[in-house]
Amino acid sequence: MKEHSKPERTGNAGGRHMNRRQFAKATLAGAGAAAARAIMGPTSEAEATREKADEMRKHIRTSDNPVQIDEKKYKRFDACDTAFNSVSREFGENYFMHLIRNQMKYVMQGKTCRDVQTGSVREARHVYAFGNAFNNILEQLGGDGTNMENRGPTNSWTPLEYTKPLMIPGPPSEKDPDVLTPMTKAVSRIAGADKVGISALNRNLIYASCQPNPDFFAGHEQDPPIRKPINFRKDVKEPGENDHELFIPDTDINAIAFAVEMPRVMVQTGAQFSIVGASMHGYARLGYIMGTLSEWIRMQGYWAIPAKNDTGANVPMAAEAGLGEAGRNGMLITPEWGPAVRLAKVLTNMPLHHDQPIAFGVAEFCGHCRKCARECPAQAITYGEKTWEGTSSTNAHGAYRWYNDGAKCLKDGWIAEGSTCAVCLATCPFTKGEMWPHELTKAAIKHAPALNGIWLSMDDAFGYGFWKERNYKDIFKYGVSTYGLDPKKMKKEFI
Repeated sequence: MKEHSKPERTGNAGGRHMNRRQFAKATLAGAGAAAARAIMGPTSEAEATREKADEMRKHIRTSDNPVQIDEKKYKRFDACDTAFNSVSREFGENYFMHLIRNQMKYVMQGKTCRDVQTGSVREARHVYAFGNAFNNILEQLGGDGTNMENRGPTNSWTPLEYTKPLMIPGPPSEKDPDVLTPMTKAVSRIAGADKVGISALNRNLIYASCQPNPDFFAGHEQDPPIRKPINFRKDVKEPGENDHELFIPDTDINAIAFAVEMPRVMVQTGAQFSIVGASMHGYARLGYIMGTLSEWIRMQGYWAIPAKNDTGANVPMAAEAGLGEAGRNGMLITPEWGPAVRLAKVLTNMPLHHDQPIAFGVAEFCGHCRKCARECPAQAITYGEKTWEGTSSTNAHGAYRWYNDGAKCLKDGWIAEGSTCAVCLATCPFTKGEMWPHELTKAAIKHAPALNGIWLSMDDAFGYGFWKERNYKDIFKYGVSTYGLDPKKMKKEFI
């Protein structure tokens, strides 16, 4: 594999950043006349699409194969080997206990993570409380989904006890996907999804097995983790579980994928405690969305399997449903919000039309950028090229992608920082607000890929991604709208 050196930061000498005029001047001067000609076309397009992210998608090309798998090498991933589970086994207790101990230590030192000092315990406690308050109700909504297959009200694979009397017996009354598809997306959007996409289920993305005793994961008991397979069976009509397995009917299955935007200003605090709130806020919204949609599907006479980070891999499933592209950091990168989203899905036998996967230059751009790898506190993100071979037991080998070290991310990132570290989201050039240099950059990525090599320097020069310089007070400074999101992006379209 070709080795790549760690790119150096540029454009931040003395802590001073370029203003917008300086940015544009440096961009055009550095790229030369040919670059200027290439940029001017994307500039006009970016200006026209800035106010409405859905319009941007009309200009994005489609993709036929966002998930490439070598059938000879690939095996469905065992969810018992996720970093959360494997690191907890390594420690002999839930990894989260280690994270919390560090978090409490940093608060008493007046810090908002390992290296960011606020100057007082009072200030650090503000951020600690703000970040962790969003985690409270989340536990009633299935957490982030880890090890929650068929557990709890929002993750149940069958109708809930109090909704069973509402189920109409007999076959479905509506079978036309022309009718059901827009209705499914409407219900999802009304429930809170910012983006919805549908694809035929790729069964390679369903976990081979799961760990259905999250009490061990939560550190409440000492029994060893249980490994329970997830099987497709021709002899069942509905999904379910017995003492030996979870089972899914072997029939035509669709995957409905959702994305919810994370509050951008919170995301841009990187590894500080406020990122915990941004992440948990998204997962709580997803619990409501997928729980609501699943019950709606069941009341129509079909079965539904709701899942967040459980049951199957979110990023490739969302990519196949047309929500975005997989980036170097292992996250889904969307045209609207970059990687600052949380994902979930509902699997169902309801007949639905499929959305087309998209390609808007992420693979090419990430190949040049490597900013997330440079800034990762754990140095867990690869600097190398895409490959078919994983680098650790937390990887699903045999897929063509960038492979990162999940265990290293968790131990040297999350636990070390005392937070659900998101430096790779905060520093990603796609994670920005609505401003013309951002739109110009995104448009040039699509139209002028030869310029990709300059955008890391320009991103640094403009001062993006320096998360340690972010103050938690920025979250409140600009005024707060519903869910802490940009109201311009709360669009009305269902499809």
